[in-house]
Amino acid sequence: MYVTADMLLMSPEAHAAEQPQETAVEVVLVRAVLAGDRDGFARLYDLYAPLVHGILLARVPRAEVDDLVQDIFLHAFRKLHTLREASSFGPWIAMIARNRAV
Repeated sequence: MYVTADMLLMSPEAHAAEQPQETAVEVVLVRAVLAGDRDGFARLYDLYAPLVHGILLARVPRAEVDDLVQDIFLHAFRKLHTLREASSFGPWIAMIARNRAV
């Protein structure tokens, strides 16, 4: 499934109402990555890097942000198997970003 900017801006309720039979994009991507699809992780990066970048900008010097974004996604890739719910990828990577910023 292709994700549009409008889909990312929708509330979860609106998204669920629009696509009742489909699985959330992050769930599909997380499952694909766990099955060995590295391109799926690149798509997760594309979806969530702006979120991680924003979290870091609020907490660390700007000069450190780009390296930390890469570091956080590398950590997430290595620990993805520990994620309990694939649908929680966004909050999970945001938590990693906040913790790493400290």
